[in-house]
Amino acid sequence: MEPTADTIERALQDFTADRLDLKGRLPTLIATAIRMHDDPECVGAFLRKGASVRIRPHGDGTADLTLEYGDAAPAWAALRAATWGAEPEDPPAVGSAEHDEVLLLTRFPLSALASLPRG
Repeated sequence: MEPTADTIERALQDFTADRLDLKGRLPTLIATAIRMHDDPECVGAFLRKGASVRIRPHGDGTADLTLEYGDAAPAWAALRAATWGAEPEDPPAVGSAEHDEVLLLTRFPLSALASLPRG
């Protein structure tokens, strides 16, 4: 049986799902999304208050890279303040509207995290 465009596409999607290169590609994706965001002040405020980077897959081969507040926000805020030589900022109170905010950094194809085929 000859491969069709559909079988080749399915095989590529399976390859991407099985072989993610998070250690090599994810930090670059995060740094680029932060650097290229159209509201750097908002990104900075989220980071100073301890927001975490999250990946929200859509089920269609794409995902959103977001900043969101979680349980570890106070620790992240303190760690970043120490790293940046600044005073820690308090994260928004749990249950507040600000705490539930999600900042979209970028939408990306999950294939951007795939390792390249070898051989």
